[in-house]
Amino acid sequence: MRTVKEPEERRREILDAAMRLFAERGYDAVSMRDISRAAGITAGLCYHYFDSKQKLFAAALDVYAHECADAFLPILDDARLTLAEKMDALFAAAAEEGNLRYHEFFHAQGSHAFHRQLFFALSERLRPHVLAAVNADARRRGMTVESPEVLVDFILNGQLGIMTAPDAPDRRKLALVRGYLDVLLASQTRPAP
Repeated sequence: MRTVKEPEERRREILDAAMRLFAERGYDAVSMRDISRAAGITAGLCYHYFDSKQKLFAAALDVYAHECADAFLPILDDARLTLAEKMDALFAAAAEEGNLRYHEFFHAQGSHAFHRQLFFALSERLRPHVLAAVNADARRRGMTVESPEVLVDFILNGQLGIMTAPDAPDRRKLALVRGYLDVLLASQTRPAP
């Protein structure tokens, strides 16, 4: 007997099965048929939700990026913390990224492009929260930030090569980047008029 599920629940099951298989076997070794079997549905139904493996992977990666970002958002949104405390907490969390569910997949040999995609998706999710944190900290200190959007884009995307390197997270490199951020933030703040 066929089980009828809400479309969003079914979609989530497909994405979970796909990401689990990609992590276990690698992207190239997984077919849409494998994913449909793992999700307990027909291949046709799988294609109904995602018309290609590439689109399914992109959606699964986006869900995983949201999962990863959700660990950082409470830190960024905590009004009791200074910006320096938020950055310290974020870098400490980044140093522990090996505990994330699919860390091995994204750091496996041959997965560099996928890791970069994840980094961009994660940066996009974090961007408005980092921007709000930078602006709130400047206001709290009676300062303004010169081009806060450019600054935040540079902060997030300037770390791409370091954060997606095969040896990431490298604690020494993270400490250097953390120091660079202090210098960069200080150079872009001015007393409020």
